[in-house]
Amino acid sequence: MKKRWWALLIVGIAGAGFYGYTSFGANAPTGVAVTVGKVTQSNLESKVLTSGEVKVQQEITLYAKGAGSLHDFTLKVGDSIQAGQVIGKIDTADVLSKIRQTDAQILEQQANRAKETAGPEPEEIAKLTAILAQRQKDA
Repeated sequence: MKKRWWALLIVGIAGAGFYGYTSFGANAPTGVAVTVGKVTQSNLESKVLTSGEVKVQQEITLYAKGAGSLHDFTLKVGDSIQAGQVIGKIDTADVLSKIRQTDAQILEQQANRAKETAGPEPEEIAKLTAILAQRQKDA
């Protein structure tokens, strides 16, 4: 009896294997599915619509020869520039104010020097002579 069950089991497995082979493996197409069409000549147009951040290949940091606030930009995003081209102007109000202040200090120092090299004023000489005479009289 046990031999029968083994024989039935082996026959069942063999039958299931044969059915699987004939259903799925023997007639199944092999390879990659290919669609064949007629070749035509036309212009190739390619557009990419996307959003994001664009990074430049070369980034240059610019330095000005003077200090101040930058204003009056003459460029727009995407413009090309040439060497020596003005791209903006620096507000020089602070610098001009310091120059005027320094010029005033120079004039003041020149006036003080001229006053010291000229000697005492006649009024000052007369005042000091009177004080000296008064002290000699008191002594």
